[in-house]
Amino acid sequence: MDIISIPHLSPSSLLDLCHCPKLFELKRVKGIREPKTGRMLLGKAFHATLAFGYKYKLSYGEEVTAKDLLDFARSYWEREASEPVQWQKDKPEELLPAMLRLLALYREKVMPNYTPVAIEERHEINIGEIPYLGYIDLIVQPKKIIDHKVRKVRFNQKTADNDIQLTSYGLLLGEPVDCEFHVALLQKSPDIQIVSTKRSSGNYAFLKDMALRAWRLVNSAREFVPNPSWWGCREPDEENSGCFYWSFCH
Repeated sequence: MDIISIPHLSPSSLLDLCHCPKLFELKRVKGIREPKTGRMLLGKAFHATLAFGYKYKLSYGEEVTAKDLLDFARSYWEREASEPVQWQKDKPEELLPAMLRLLALYREKVMPNYTPVAIEERHEINIGEIPYLGYIDLIVQPKKIIDHKVRKVRFNQKTADNDIQLTSYGLLLGEPVDCEFHVALLQKSPDIQIVSTKRSSGNYAFLKDMALRAWRLVNSAREFVPNPSWWGCREPDEENSGCFYWSFCH
């Protein structure tokens, strides 16, 4: 079997390797992509709409109107939903209004408090010989990294402090930095949770070592094994997404 090679690492690909080496191989090496699910569409539409709102503020120095923001969200949703989507237990007629409520709440309560500097900006560095790249959701002034999430449950502080994605973003900026998760809670009563955390040189040293070890592993590997202990390793069905790659391993 040929030696496996990949062109670069990113926060998401590093997480895939940590969760399940076989998932990493199928997705990142062989390029087998997951079908679009309702929750994936929700996340994409939410992120794209907030990016639209912050880009408007950056360009014009004022808040986008609620109507324009939600019109953008509806148009984005309709365009993406016109392609095949595996909705599973989600219902589009419920998911879209829930997202719109969260977006309206975010625009009213959160967006006015932040001055954007860069939105969805691509950053790349070399860690040794490794090209390492990522797209940062939002950088605001005074300098702070914002990462947006849509979840059903609240973030806890330990999760925020240990998150590889934010550590990667701080490393890509090349300096200690304050960070925040803006978590849109998909619940009966919509809410936006803000969790603050920091990243510094100790976090970056750990991530660099982790990336170097991952790179050596991937580029010397001839086989990748599945990880049945990972919480996501379950067979998908009509009710739950499970792991799309389940059938490749079982």
